[in-house]
Amino acid sequence: MVHGDFQYDPTLLPDMARPLALGEADACFGSRMQSKKKAWKNGMPWWRFVANVSLSKLEEYIFHLGLSEYHTGYRAYTAETLKRIPFEESSNDFVFDSQMFAQLSLGKFRVTEISIPTRYFKEALSINFKRSVVYGLQTLGVVAQFLLHKSGIKKYKHFLIREK
Repeated sequence: MVHGDFQYDPTLLPDMARPLALGEADACFGSRMQSKKKAWKNGMPWWRFVANVSLSKLEEYIFHLGLSEYHTGYRAYTAETLKRIPFEESSNDFVFDSQMFAQLSLGKFRVTEISIPTRYFKEALSINFKRSVVYGLQTLGVVAQFLLHKSGIKKYKHFLIREK
C-alpha cells in the first residue's frame, strides 16, 4: 500500500516485501522517522514532525510493535495477515492506518520497518494542517478504543481478529 501523495519511493517495494517473503514478518512499514534529523532536514513541516513524533511515541507505548513511525503511508502485508484482520470494518479515512496498527497489536502479528527517505515538495499532495489535526484526534480515538477493547470494557467489530 502506497499513499498517493508522491512522498514514497515505489522503487523500495522489493525491500518492503523481502521480510514478508522470507517469513520474517507479517507486515512491513516504511519509516521516515528512523532518522528524525533526516526527516526534518528533508522538509517535513514542523507541525507534522512534532505530531508524528508525539503520536508515534504514544502509539508505541500502547501498541508495543517496536516501530519508530506509526504515520507512514508505505505498508506491506502478507495475504494471511489481511485474511485475519477485519479491515473491512475499519474506517475509509486516514485513521484506517491507525486502526490497522491496533489490529496488528491485538493479533500479535510480527512487524518490521525499513528506513525510507522523507520527500516533501510543492507538487506532492498532502493533507493540510486542519485535516491533520482531525486525523490526530481520530488517532487518539483509536488508542482509546483499543484500550477499552483490550480491557474488555467495550468490544469493537474492527478489533475482532480472526483465528488462523
